[in-house]
Amino acid sequence: MNTWGIAVAGLLLSCLGAYGIPPAAKAEIDLAVKQKPGLVVVEYHLTYDSGQAPPRILVPEIVDCKKLIEEKRPFMQPGFLIGATRAVTAGLPLPGRFIDSITVRFAAVSVTAHIDAWALERNAVFLSLNAPLNGAKPFAFKTNGDQPFSAVDYVLDNGEWTVRVRSLAGMVIVPDGKADRAAVRVLEQSLVVDAKGQPVGLTMRSDLPADEDWKGSPDRWKKISAADLARKIAGLRNSADANLLRVDLGFRSPKANTNEPGGSWNRRNSSMISNISATEAFLIGIRLDAQRLCIIGDLPREFTARLERIKVLDEKGVARTARFDGSLREYGAFGARLDKPQNAPVRCDESGALMYRNHLALAAQVQRAGSERVCRIWPIFLSEFEPGHKNRPALRMPVGEEGVCLFTIDGALLSVPVQPRQQATMSREAAWEVVAAGASFAPAAPVDIAAVKAEMAVAIDSANAPVDEKGEGRLAWMGVVLQPLDRDLARVNGVSGQTDDGETGALVSYVYPRSPADSAGVRQGMVLLRVQIEGEPGPQAVETSRLSSHGGLWDNDNEDMSENYDGRMPVPWPEAEDDLSRLLTNAGFGRKYSAVFADSGRTLSRNFVVTESPLHYESAPRYKSDSLGLTIRDLTYEARRYYQKTETDPGVVVSKIEPGGKASVAGVRPYELITHVNGKPVMNVAEFTKLIRGVDEIQLTLNRMYRTRQVNIRMN
Repeated sequence: MNTWGIAVAGLLLSCLGAYGIPPAAKAEIDLAVKQKPGLVVVEYHLTYDSGQAPPRILVPEIVDCKKLIEEKRPFMQPGFLIGATRAVTAGLPLPGRFIDSITVRFAAVSVTAHIDAWALERNAVFLSLNAPLNGAKPFAFKTNGDQPFSAVDYVLDNGEWTVRVRSLAGMVIVPDGKADRAAVRVLEQSLVVDAKGQPVGLTMRSDLPADEDWKGSPDRWKKISAADLARKIAGLRNSADANLLRVDLGFRSPKANTNEPGGSWNRRNSSMISNISATEAFLIGIRLDAQRLCIIGDLPREFTARLERIKVLDEKGVARTARFDGSLREYGAFGARLDKPQNAPVRCDESGALMYRNHLALAAQVQRAGSERVCRIWPIFLSEFEPGHKNRPALRMPVGEEGVCLFTIDGALLSVPVQPRQQATMSREAAWEVVAAGASFAPAAPVDIAAVKAEMAVAIDSANAPVDEKGEGRLAWMGVVLQPLDRDLARVNGVSGQTDDGETGALVSYVYPRSPADSAGVRQGMVLLRVQIEGEPGPQAVETSRLSSHGGLWDNDNEDMSENYDGRMPVPWPEAEDDLSRLLTNAGFGRKYSAVFADSGRTLSRNFVVTESPLHYESAPRYKSDSLGLTIRDLTYEARRYYQKTETDPGVVVSKIEPGGKASVAGVRPYELITHVNGKPVMNVAEFTKLIRGVDEIQLTLNRMYRTRQVNIRMN
C-alpha cells in the first residue's frame, strides 16, 4: 500500500474510533484495506453465437446473459491476483462459444486475458494476463499463518466493488457422519488470511477440508491446462459422435380424420412436445452397449401408440434402424435396440455424479440444427446438489441449457437429462405447462446413468407402447356420462367446498348398464370428485374442460343443418373420449385406480380396474361410398343411447356427406340414421355395402330426431 493509502486508512480508523467502533472492527477494516491491491475484477464479455443468445446461468443467483448483452455490460466477478500476469477466478458455467473476450481490471486499468488452466477440484480457472496491472500487487501465500483466520471476499455492493471481511470459523459439516469427509462451510469465492492479514489460501468452493490441506498457493492445486482440456474434449467428441446419436421417429398418421368430428384433439395437441409433429419426431439417443439405446423424450401414449419406425443416425448421417424396446415408467425416455450391433459403446461411470461434487466435469449437448446434428462440449463444475426424483441427489444445473449429458473429465458418462415422466392428468393445461417449462431456467436435471439403466431393466410401462391401428382406437371407460359442475350445481349438491365452488368435479348424469361404474354401485346424481391412479403421486381432481358434453346445434331439430357443417360441428351425443377416459387410457389397461364420489352429503370411494370400453364411435368400422358421396359408421353404445336404440334395432350413422354428391342432392344429412336399404334392415356397414352393391336405384329409410323419412337415389 502506498503512503497515501496508509494515511487514508489511518484517518478512517481514527474517525471510527471516535464514534465508538470496537477494536475488532478496526482490525478488520485495516485487513480489508491491506488486501485490496490483490483483488481484481474479471469481466466476461458475452456474445451471440450463430444468432443464438446465451442461456441464463446460476452464479449463484440467476443471471440473464441476454439482458447483459442488450445493456452493453459484461458479466463481472471477483478475481485474485497470484502473479504479475496471473489471476484466479471462478469458471463461468457457459459454453465458450458465448464468451467473446475476457478482461481483468484493477481500478481504472484493464488488460485482456485468457484461460490457460482449469482447477480439477475447485470452481476456478487460471487467467493469463496480457500485461501487468499498474498499481496491483499479487498475493503471496504461506501455510503457517496464525489463527484466527478470516475470509475476505470482493463483491459488487450498491453499484461499487466492496471488500468484505468475516471470520472463517463457520459451520463444520460431516457428510454421512464420516470423519474423513469433514469440512468447514465457507464463502465460495474468498481469500483466507491469518490474524496479521497474510494470505493463507483461496477457497473457490463452498467447503474446505477440515485437515487444512487447502492452505497454500493455488499453483499447488490439481489442474489441467487449457491445451490438455481441449484434447480431452476432442476425445469426448469422438465418443459422443459414436454414442450420442440423432434419432428420427416416424409415426402413423393420427387415426381421427381431421375433416370429421373427433379430429380436433389431434390437431390441437400435435405439437405438445418440442421437436415433435403429428408424424415425425427428432430426439437424441444414447448408446449404452453394442445394441441398446436410451432415447430421451417423454412421449405421451397418443404418440407412442402410433410409432412405426426408429432411425438412428451418426454424425455422418449414416442411418441404422432400431426397434422399440419399452418406455420407462419413471422417466421420460424409452429403450430401443439397433438391428445390428455396433462397437465401442459409451463408457459409463455408475458411481453417481454426487461422488464428483466439487470436481470439474464435461457437459455434452447434442441438438438438431435443420438437417444437421450439432454436438457441443464444454467444461462444467459440479457444485450444488438437491433431492431429485425418488430422493436421488440431482445436480442443480448452473446453466440453462437443455439436453445436457454429464461426463467425467476422462470421458465416462455420469448422467443423462431425463425428466420424471409426467403424471397421468386430466388437465390439458398441465401438459402445456410442461412444454412451457422447457423455456424456463430449470432444464431437466441430469439423472445418474446408473438409475436410468436400472429403470430400463425393470420399470417398463406396458401401456405406453406402439400398437396397430386397431389398438390405437382402444379407449378406457368407467361407464358414466358426466356433466360439468357450476357454482349453482355445486351448492345444490353440497360439494362447493370440495370442488372449489364448482370449478372441479362433475355430476354423474347417466350410468351405462353393465359398465364398471354400474358394477361398483355408482348411480345417477352422484358427484365424481377425484381419481387416484395406483402408483401415481397424487389424486387428479376431475376437470370440467372436456367432459361428456356436446354442442347446442343439436338441441333442436334445426332444418337448416346441412352437409356444409360437416367437420366443424360436434357429434350430437356425449363423446366417448373425454378427459376422464383419456386419463384412464394413459394410465394403462389393467391398472388399479380409485374414484371418490359425493352422494347426499356422504363421501364414497370406489375401487376400479382400468377397463377397455365397448366399441365407440371414433373407432367404429366405417365405409365410404364414392358413388353416393357419403361415409357411414356402425352404431355404437354412446350413439345408440342418444338415438334411444337397442342393440337389436337396425341403423348405421351417416358420419360425413360430400357436398354435391348424390346423397347430398337427395337431402341426406350428417348424423342421420340409415335404418333400411330398399326396405331391408341395416345392422352394420358390412350389410350396407352388400345391399347397395349392383343395384340401379336405392331407397334409404332415414331416422333423425324421432322423425322417419325416405329418399330415393339413382346409382347410375
